[in-house]
Amino acid sequence: MNNPPKSVQIEIFGQTYTLKGVASEAYVRELAGYLDQKMREVSAAGKVNALPKIAILAALNIADELFQHRQVLQRKEGLLKKAERRVSDLIDSLEGQFEDLKLE
Repeated sequence: MNNPPKSVQIEIFGQTYTLKGVASEAYVRELAGYLDQKMREVSAAGKVNALPKIAILAALNIADELFQHRQVLQRKEGLLKKAERRVSDLIDSLEGQFEDLKLE
């Protein structure tokens, strides 16, 4: 059963928005709070005053974080696959050794 869309009112950088979706209200508020924080960080740097530019720079900062996390995840996945291959090779080796020890 699908959850019906619901409206959530949030505030980002002093602006109120009404969002409609199926995500929980707590999750939407957490996202909005994160974006608000990033926009305030950009604004506090003091070099940009226009709201659209602040929003774009905040979005770029968030995209940078996302890409960095993806790279870390890809490295970890690569290490995991390498470890899985090593474990599989060790199991194959052990199975081969046990076959050589067959008792008759």
